[in-house]
Amino acid sequence: MLTLIQLQYFVDTVAAQSFTLAAAKNGVTQTAVSQQLAKLERTLGTPLLDRHTKPIGLTAAGQVVYDQARIILQQYQHLLATVTTVQTTARPVITVGYLSNLGSQLVTQEMQQLQQLAPTSTVTLSDHPFDTLAAQLQSGALDLAIGLKSAFPTGAKLTYHPLVSGTYRAIVSRQSPLASANTLPGSALADQPLIMQSRAVLGPAYDQLLANCQADGFVPHIGRLVDSPQTAVIEAALGHGVAFMMPEQALDLPAAAVKVIPLVATRHRYTIVLAKRAGRQAPRIEALWAQHQ
Repeated sequence: MLTLIQLQYFVDTVAAQSFTLAAAKNGVTQTAVSQQLAKLERTLGTPLLDRHTKPIGLTAAGQVVYDQARIILQQYQHLLATVTTVQTTARPVITVGYLSNLGSQLVTQEMQQLQQLAPTSTVTLSDHPFDTLAAQLQSGALDLAIGLKSAFPTGAKLTYHPLVSGTYRAIVSRQSPLASANTLPGSALADQPLIMQSRAVLGPAYDQLLANCQADGFVPHIGRLVDSPQTAVIEAALGHGVAFMMPEQALDLPAAAVKVIPLVATRHRYTIVLAKRAGRQAPRIEALWAQHQ
């Protein structure tokens, strides 16, 4: 098999017109050079050097190989230089994940700020469901995560920057008696079947929603468990109960079929945060975190 070493020894031998000088240039013995050139000739199936002349000459085939070998070696050196340049000038990457049903406006605003705070880094973005966002952050697959604070496990070694806080809204069918109200106290949900995403989907946020109901003075009645917030909207439109949403969620709301009503006098509040692993992280992450507003 033809190798770059063989081509290098061959070019150096021809240029120096000496096996001895070629060996000295490459820090090997003359025997090593001779052996590699013999292998090169066997691989190509033809003599390349005229060993009967002094100084060493080239055969016709040798001249062709010499010209092409110089080009190949120059290209190889260019490749090495290019890779080195990329390695030394490549922009560091900051990986950001976000809760998949958050609206684009909030995520876009946060990403714009992150890019401004880290202008020499490449900030990448990926969406994740409730049940994997925290795990990806804790494992180190993500540097930062944008999500509902209650979705992150209690006791997780994470640090948070609050981005926005608010009160949940109720989604009810236009045919529901509740639809006549412009606001609803949390206690008004006491007799209503609730449409919620399952614990498997919401993780810790599921338990927090149940605790919020109890704090509002009633034991929640779970009417339907669904796998996505959009399915919850559809179930509410069909009159199967009351669903919850945050204004920052990106949902397709059929206005003719549902009404969105702000909750008041309630513990059903939420905070959307930017999260990172606690403790010292990469300098680019720490610098960004220190400047974040």
